[in-house]
Amino acid sequence: MAQKNRYYEILRSVGITVAKHKLLSALCGGMALAAALSLQGEPTINRVGDCGLSALLGIAVATNVTKRSYKQRLKDAQMDRSQFEADQRLLEQEKSALTKSKTDLDKAEAQLTAFQAQLKTEKLNLDTRESTYKDRILIEQARLAEAKAQKAVDSMQAKLEAALADKAAVQSEYTIKMGQVTDTAKKAVAIKEEHAQKLTAAAEKAIDTRDQVLADERGQVNGVLERLSREISAMAQELATQKELVAKLQAPKDFPFRSLEADTANAIRQYLHQRGIILSCDRIGKVHYGSTPIYFEPITCEGIKTIEPYLDGLTLDLALNEVPKVALDQGKVKITVQLSQEKAPKKSPIKHISIGDVEKALLPCFHLRVSGFTGSGKSVMLNYLIRLFEEDMGSQAIIFDPKVDFPSAKYPSNKVFRGPKRCMDNIELIGDTVSVRQEYEVQHDERGLPIPELHRESRLFLMDELKDQYNSAVARDDEEMAIPKAERGNYARSFKRSVQKGLEVGRGVNVRVIFSTVTDESSDFGFKNNVFKQSATIYLGNQAITALDSDYLSSVEPKKKAQLKSEFKSRQEAGQKYIVLFYNGSTNECFYFSAEGIEGTRSAQNLKLEEPPKTPMLDVTGQPDKNAQSIDNQLSQPLTAPVTLTEPCGPWTAKDGQRPTLEQALKDGVKCPHCQTVSTTQKGQKVEKGNRIRMACHKGKSNGCKVDIFRVQIS
Repeated sequence: MAQKNRYYEILRSVGITVAKHKLLSALCGGMALAAALSLQGEPTINRVGDCGLSALLGIAVATNVTKRSYKQRLKDAQMDRSQFEADQRLLEQEKSALTKSKTDLDKAEAQLTAFQAQLKTEKLNLDTRESTYKDRILIEQARLAEAKAQKAVDSMQAKLEAALADKAAVQSEYTIKMGQVTDTAKKAVAIKEEHAQKLTAAAEKAIDTRDQVLADERGQVNGVLERLSREISAMAQELATQKELVAKLQAPKDFPFRSLEADTANAIRQYLHQRGIILSCDRIGKVHYGSTPIYFEPITCEGIKTIEPYLDGLTLDLALNEVPKVALDQGKVKITVQLSQEKAPKKSPIKHISIGDVEKALLPCFHLRVSGFTGSGKSVMLNYLIRLFEEDMGSQAIIFDPKVDFPSAKYPSNKVFRGPKRCMDNIELIGDTVSVRQEYEVQHDERGLPIPELHRESRLFLMDELKDQYNSAVARDDEEMAIPKAERGNYARSFKRSVQKGLEVGRGVNVRVIFSTVTDESSDFGFKNNVFKQSATIYLGNQAITALDSDYLSSVEPKKKAQLKSEFKSRQEAGQKYIVLFYNGSTNECFYFSAEGIEGTRSAQNLKLEEPPKTPMLDVTGQPDKNAQSIDNQLSQPLTAPVTLTEPCGPWTAKDGQRPTLEQALKDGVKCPHCQTVSTTQKGQKVEKGNRIRMACHKGKSNGCKVDIFRVQIS
């Protein structure tokens, strides 16, 4: 029975297991079906049973494989659990380390709190010590001040005792002098009586010669009496001086009359007298806008340094507006007091500079820049500068005029390139001129070849609106971007090279450049930063005041800039509209001037000058250089027309284009081309380039002529 129950339990557990797994249920069903079919005994049924058994066998194999897969997964899960437990242990270790670090941090914070408390305690102790030290220092300073005051009292007491001693000495000396005078008078009386006795005795002894003897004796007596009289007078004068000194010591003088100045002087004397400085009122000087000089006679005063410490106290005591000034003036103490608020009128900051002084400052400038915004008057200033420099140099300017502001009617003899295109096509003329002249200098230095007259004379170039010309060059380069590179003009680079060479090298080869800009920055044109500093500058319009804060005027002292700003404001308040600032960096000269009406100060008539002979430039082999000749021909085109004297120059008459000699010009005279006044006075002694001399117009600007000096070419 018990065995039967055990079998029953086994079957029951197998049934439960089979019921839980579908595959086992199917397997068992298939086995049962296969077993039942195999028991039938028929072949067909046996084959079906075999197939069922085969299927059951396949299912058993699959089940085994699945079981192994489950075992592997279980093993992997156990390994993952082991790794998880290891990671958990590592986290526990890190947590314990973190807890320990937190504990250490709490300990450090506790130590920091204790240290801060200790610092506060030490600071309190330090403050206590500092207050103690301060109290000690104050006590020591009080002690030193008391000692100093006691020393001053002792010094004043010593000075008073010395003054009393001087007074006693003077009185004693006075007594001694009076005794000496009395004794001298007694001696004089005795000598007089003695000489009278001698005179009587001599008269008795020499009756025959008494007249002669009497005359001699009388002469001797008179001489003695005169000497005694002089001594008595000197003693009396010295005695009077001593009496005056004693009187000064005893009672210094006050001004006896009443006025604000006299009362102030008496109060100053009394204030200083109370402090041991004894002065005597002497006189009151001339009052100038409330400033009153008062002169004192020093009695006991060791100099103005003894008075200066009391000036602040004197100001408070007399309720003065300003601290008095003390000085020595011819042995007197001069104290200047401001007794009223009347002030001297302020001097106007405007410096009146004549156009002649302006020209004296402009002509030494080799290069000149005119800077100003549109409408500020650049064209007016350039017209004036052209006439000024042409007259000084004796040659016409070559003008680059992109905006066509220089009409042909005013400049018939000048070479003018009008419009942006012509300016760009000929801008290299500046750099080429410099290069040609440099080459002539090299040939002259190395081979002794002569420099042609054309390249020894000054050459003047004027460029208007430099920024417009540069922009035109850049725009033209942009237009030619489609052209092959070999055929492009490269106008911007040519512009920079030519202008920069003229500004940097032109001075050495007598090439001057005048140009105008609307900006201070040379970098706007692609130039180096210091190119514009090669030239002096005229600032127009608003730039006449804003330029003072730019880097280009950094060499001007701040005090000078402040004066110039004040002058600009005063000129504006005075109604001046055309205010110009001139600055020359090489001389640091900087000043304002008014340019109103400046255009009419120069003649609009062009000078006609002789064309120099054309001399071909030589290359390094000594043969004529064809390229240099082409440049030479371009430079020698009719920029300057030859002079023809079509009317007599004074009594001397031109014949067949002849020119006067120096002797003829000075002897017979030459007519001024502006006013036709005959002049025989040469300005200076030298003959300039091109055989020109400077003649002084006898009429001049002061009498209606347009110039003071004109040039004449001689033979």
